Amino acid sequence: GVIGVSLTIARRTASVVIPKPSFWLLALGAASSSVCGYGVAGWLPLFFMRSFDLTLTQVSWYYSGIALIGGLLGIWLGGAVADRLSRRGKGAYPLTPAIAFLISAPLFIAAMNAPWIIGLVLPGGGSQSQQLILAFLIFLLPTGLNLAWLGPVTAAVQHLVPAPMRSTASALFLLINNLLGLAVGFYYFGFMSDLLAPRFGEESLRWAIYTGMGFYLLASVLLIGASRTLKRDWVD
Repeated sequence: GVIGVSLTIARRTASVVIPKPSFWLLALGAASSSVCGYGVAGWLPLFFMRSFDLTLTQVSWYYSGIALIGGLLGIWLGGAVADRLSRRGKGAYPLTPAIAFLISAPLFIAAMNAPWIIGLVLPGGGSQSQQLILAFLIFLLPTGLNLAWLGPVTAAVQHLVPAPMRSTASALFLLINNLLGLAVGFYYFGFMSDLLAPRFGEESLRWAIYTGMGFYLLASVLLIGASRTLKRDWVD
């Protein structure tokens, strides 16, 4: 039946893609970034409510705007830059998001300190609307860089196998990415926030997110490794 055929295709694809080092470096690199990406996305609304005194409804509109604009720009630019650089070598596909993550980590820390930055830029801290506009612009940068991996890494994974196997290879990659990203990401930041609460109080969530930036650094290391093995594993 259909299930039997699907399992056969999955087994054949897995037998081709799993032995390749590039697959694991790409999958675990993307998953590491997703731990931070999913986790921060889950807890950032609470940060906005605490920092800017917004209601849940206001946060839903505010953060959805950041995710929409930053996400669209990041996904598009990540793919465009990787395609252009790949003319010099296939390693550009994982290397592009690796560099984006290295830039994203300090920018996220800066974004988390948006209220303090706003106080330096605007005399007296400015009005609430001015604070929200400036914080919106600051958060666009790391949000976009965080999603720059989606096009290049998925394209690289698809070229680890022959054309008929590419959709299944992508499915296996996304299975690993989402299992780790969702299973670890959301709970990690909640756990760290509770752990740090006795020392930092309501600021514990901010510090929990700071610690999570290490996942971006790990993702960069893994994707840089993939950039070195991808040429050998690439299938046109």
